[in-house]
This record gives sequence, structure tokens and C-alpha cells, in this order.
Amino acid sequence: MCAQSSSASATAKVTATIVAPIKIAKTTDLSFGNIIAGTSRGTVKIETDDSRTHTGDVTLPTSSPETITAAQFTVSGLPHASYSIAVPASLTIVREGGTEMMVVDNITTTPATSGTLSENGEQIIKIGATLHVEANQAEGVYTNENGMKVTVAYQ
Repeated sequence: MCAQSSSASATAKVTATIVAPIKIAKTTDLSFGNIIAGTSRGTVKIETDDSRTHTGDVTLPTSSPETITAAQFTVSGLPHASYSIAVPASLTIVREGGTEMMVVDNITTTPATSGTLSENGEQIIKIGATLHVEANQAEGVYTNENGMKVTVAYQ
């Protein structure tokens, strides 16, 4: 009789690849431009294509609109990688030197909730939002100290 072995073995190579971490850098701030508040509430909306519209009792001066831009970020990392985008649901901006506030919400992104990096490992994200202007809103520059946090993560 021929004896057969009761065990067998094989080996596998173990590998790991470290890839570039995903990064995001702001290139443009979100700016609603000059707005004239009325005697009742209104809103100003900046779309991701930098267009601006309003509702209610606000006026958007056309002869001196100031800077009107959607926020813009550059995402970079592993070429062709998919990633998710997270933005806040809302934030509050406060008048410099004062306590008056306005709410910014309906924050939208292009691409929407996820994107895919190009063959060179980059993609542009544009962000728009709606600003809620109260009746007789105090004059001044409104901003928030912490900015608008935009988070990206590989999927």
C-alpha cells in the first residue's frame, strides 16, 4: 500500500498599497453679495452655477452687486476614486461688531452627495445655499467665525 499524506499546504503573497489620502482645499468663499433688506422677510439663494435669486421683501442691487459666488473646493486624491460629500444642514452668520444673525440653509453641492475623481485625481465641488433675511435686517457684513465645514471621504 502507498501512504498518502493527510495534509497539504500552499503559500500566498501578502500585499498592501498605500494610496494618496483624500484632500480638500477651498478656492472660493460663498458670497451672497449686496442685499437690501425690506420691511418683511425674504431669502437670497446662490446656485452652484453662481446665479442669484430672491424671494420676499429683499432687493438685489444690480448696479453694485458686490461679489456673488458659490463656494468652490478642489478635491484631490486617488485617480478615479469615488468619494462622499458632507455639508452642514444649516449655519448661522452674525453681523460683525453686533449680535444680529441670519440663517443659511438648503446647502447644495455639485456634484450632489458624491463624486468621482478624474484621471489626474481631482474634482471641483461647488456649493450654493439660501440666506434668510429678516425684516429690517441691520446693515453690516455678516459672517461666521468657523466657516462652512465641507467633508469628503473615500467610499
